[in-house]
Amino acid sequence: MAKCTNCGTELEDGQKFCFECGTPVPQTKKCVKCGIELPLKMKFCPECGANQNGTTAAGGDGSFNLGDKNVIGGDVIGHKEETHVAGNATFIKNEDQTKQVKKCHICGSLVPIVQGFDCPECHQFTCKNCFNVNDNLCNECVEQKKEGKLNRYKDALKMVLADGRIEFSERKELISLQQELGISAEQARTLEEELKKSALGTSSEITTFEKMSVDKATELFYKEGNIKEALQLLEPVYQAHKHEEKVLDIYLPVLAEVAPLEALDIIDGLEIDILTAFVTFVLINLKQKKYVEAEKKLLQALRIWHESSLVKCYQVLYNYAMYKQFNEFSFMEKACNLAEQLGEAQNELELSYQVKVQAMLQEEVGDAVTDFDKDFCEQNHLYWQIMNTNFSKNSDSSGITVGKDGKCDFKTIQEALNSADENAIIHIKPGIYNEHLVFKKQVHLMGCEESIENKSSNELPIIILDSSKTCEIKIPLEIEGIVFTHNKRFLSPDIRKSARFDKLIDLIQNSVIFGNGKTEESGSLLSVSCNCKFHNMAILYAASTGITLLKDTAALESVIIYQCPLGCKISKETSPIIQNSKIYHNKKGISAVDNSKPILSNCSITSNGGCIEIGKNSSGKYEDCYITDNSFGIQISDNASPVFSNCEIANNKGFMAFDIEGRANPLISNCSITYNYGGIRCADASSPKISDCDIADTAKEEWLYICDCANPSITNCTIHGNEKGILNVSENSIDISSCKFWDNNYE
Repeated sequence: MAKCTNCGTELEDGQKFCFECGTPVPQTKKCVKCGIELPLKMKFCPECGANQNGTTAAGGDGSFNLGDKNVIGGDVIGHKEETHVAGNATFIKNEDQTKQVKKCHICGSLVPIVQGFDCPECHQFTCKNCFNVNDNLCNECVEQKKEGKLNRYKDALKMVLADGRIEFSERKELISLQQELGISAEQARTLEEELKKSALGTSSEITTFEKMSVDKATELFYKEGNIKEALQLLEPVYQAHKHEEKVLDIYLPVLAEVAPLEALDIIDGLEIDILTAFVTFVLINLKQKKYVEAEKKLLQALRIWHESSLVKCYQVLYNYAMYKQFNEFSFMEKACNLAEQLGEAQNELELSYQVKVQAMLQEEVGDAVTDFDKDFCEQNHLYWQIMNTNFSKNSDSSGITVGKDGKCDFKTIQEALNSADENAIIHIKPGIYNEHLVFKKQVHLMGCEESIENKSSNELPIIILDSSKTCEIKIPLEIEGIVFTHNKRFLSPDIRKSARFDKLIDLIQNSVIFGNGKTEESGSLLSVSCNCKFHNMAILYAASTGITLLKDTAALESVIIYQCPLGCKISKETSPIIQNSKIYHNKKGISAVDNSKPILSNCSITSNGGCIEIGKNSSGKYEDCYITDNSFGIQISDNASPVFSNCEIANNKGFMAFDIEGRANPLISNCSITYNYGGIRCADASSPKISDCDIADTAKEEWLYICDCANPSITNCTIHGNEKGILNVSENSIDISSCKFWDNNYE
């Protein structure tokens, strides 16, 4: 039973006024649907919209939503006012928004509220024409978000380009960020080009005359095939604008035709990455049958320019070249599948490559192919130079050939050198070439393309020099797959019939020891004073020094130096890079003289008289090297500071594994120093730092011998199984910390 809200008297049902105090009694009823109390005159429930006469306003549940608005009895209720009166009576007024309009904050048009949206980002009213339903934002907020993403990507680009180049690891991070932000490849590329040009400054802008030279050279090269005149026009423009992409786009392809090694050097030194540099690199390596290098660069290009039709054409060329080389039909299938996926060409260059690769594949299956003469190319907007280039032409049939049979261009190497153009490739067939070479042009001498260690002597080009002669190399060359020697026993038919390279040297070594016993001072087999590249070579039985590196930074990879009084001499201020090479059975392996800075990695220096001699003030790095079975160990002289890391120094039979003198301060870390005659000798105020090494099983001498004013530092090493302990002649203080000792047989 209800009570009066004023005096609390109990009231009968249906009573309109309190009979004690006269206060009006609120007249209410319950909603037929949700049960809340309503004034008696209320026709619709303001909570659920139910019709109190027994029908519903819409649907079966009495109401439906329009955004955050209710539709009641056909009216849009977007605003509700509640008025409280005496007691608990409430009068509710609903506002119909179908009749209200608002102004769009973007276009300014007046539209009904129900035909617009409140943007969740800026909270402003927006008409449906200015609202992006997919992003659920107004168009202004969508653009601001896009601009924010572009700015974020631009900031990342600026950081990466701070050093002038984009490394491959950095490129992968940029691609990942690009995908995360939803930035297209074209947008990313445009931003990158703008930043690169900005970094290079306005000085890279080419003049009208220079642009005319570039356009004329493009026409001469691609449409006429006139490489010489094109290069003459481009050379001064390139010298003035070495980083201008428009210049490089034509200069690199032209240069690759006449000087591929020079083109590769330019590409290697570029501070910006451009598509032309990538595809030119791929093309040069395909022609030279260096498929691993070509594929690596092609994969990088695909990560950056995956939508480029030109890159896809080079995918076809690569697979076609692999098919021609290895006769593996799966490569041909892949080439055909890729050719079918080529998109629309964007320019004459892409169109020419597309038509060319399609024609190559058609010709391979026996279909008739159009004669791409200059008139046809001109009429169909094709580049004659591309249409008439034999991309499948391998290195055996390109360049100049030298051999003893009548099928080659020349019978002697020197004749080929005299006739060759600058940067020519000279292919040397297997055979004995008893001649002294004089190099006056930058060339590429190419012999055996497979590892020479897997070949017999009759499968190798062998150059024999007179024992009094030195092959002097004073201009940049590239030499691979060739044997150099002073030993004329190679002329013997028995030697040339040997089955393999290792058998070859076994046959000879019984007849000659250390180059007939001559000293290394009497001259070298090879003398190099420029930035040459030597790959897959052998230097055998030199009368004195095998190879002398006089200056600059030569590169030796997979080179064998065998049976010489001195294998390799590295002169002062010289910093060669020697990788994956074998230096063995020499009277002395390596002599790095004063102030030299060599870098050796993954080299085997074994069975020599002395292995490595490091002169005064020299530095350099020796990483992952195998230094074993030598008569004497590593000698380090005054003020030298070489770094030895991850090396194995074992079974060296001389005085000590390391003999360190005269204020030298080498760093020896993570090395295995085991089974040597003696361990480490420190003398003359030397201060080597030895860390994380395994020093074990020294046979005769102490594992550590300290004299004069030496001050070694030995940290975190394991020292075990040694015959003798530490000999401290001058009773110097020794810094030994965090080391483990066990099973040492100290006297």
